[in-house]
Amino acid sequence: MVWILLSSGTVVLLIAAITKKNNEHCVKIEIDIAGVQNNFFIDKKDVLGILQKTNGGSLEMKPLNSIDLALMETELQKTQWIMFLR
Repeated sequence: MVWILLSSGTVVLLIAAITKKNNEHCVKIEIDIAGVQNNFFIDKKDVLGILQKTNGGSLEMKPLNSIDLALMETELQKTQWIMFLR
């Protein structure tokens, strides 16, 4: 009986966590550009424009589960002035 209660509680908590995660929205967008002595060939406005174009509009207040991060990364990598450091 105890095992049944523990497993039921675990399932309920898991469902609650998934529901909460799916309902979160993008609150803020941070773009960090590093360069040599502030000589940038692309600025934050350009990067934000690419991201918004890729997602069909503003990212703020958009549900997190509807944002395609892989597609955004692919589109940014197509830009010759952007280099990803890992």
